Amino acid sequence: VFEISDTAGIPRKKQKNRLDRVGSLMSMKQIPISAVTLIVVDSKEGLMVEDIKLIYECIERNVTPIIVLNKWDLLNNDEKTDIEKNVKHELHNNLWVEIVRTSAVNKRGINLLVSTINRVYESMGKRISTSEINKFVRGLWISSPPHPYRGVRAKIKYVNQYSTHPPSFSFNIKGTLPKNYKRYLMNQIRLKYNFGATAIKVKF
Repeated sequence: VFEISDTAGIPRKKQKNRLDRVGSLMSMKQIPISAVTLIVVDSKEGLMVEDIKLIYECIERNVTPIIVLNKWDLLNNDEKTDIEKNVKHELHNNLWVEIVRTSAVNKRGINLLVSTINRVYESMGKRISTSEINKFVRGLWISSPPHPYRGVRAKIKYVNQYSTHPPSFSFNIKGTLPKNYKRYLMNQIRLKYNFGATAIKVKF
């Protein structure tokens, strides 16, 4: 059983009145207390600046975003190709984010959306043993070590998963890791343990 909060949404144009501002503020406040946030996008309009801000706000707060492209049935093939390219371009560093195509009018994609939420939520509770995650990460470190930062290569001391919902990992590192290597570690953990479209929290 899930509790769903249907927020007021974020206005697509400049906010002109107090009601818009209050609605936007209430919507943003729902993000950190949610497990999953559905970013509902009008496929005829495409991904807007406000949508992108919401997606990255979710990622920053370790909340799993799912992009819902509604009114998908109203697009022709060329329009579908264009919006797919646009979404992938905007999410180039976060291609793990799930995209579900729906039509609220004829209910297409609704069952897929429900199953996606269930799958994401189930993976949030997954826990990896300390010995297993250390063995895996040390193997990555040996086969593809990080580049030195200011002439010094970082060393890994210890890794553990300290929480679930979202899956949360702590890396005890001696030295400084380049940002691209941090992203590499997160992506490898996601692939290895099938976290899929679930947001992962990592502390270094």
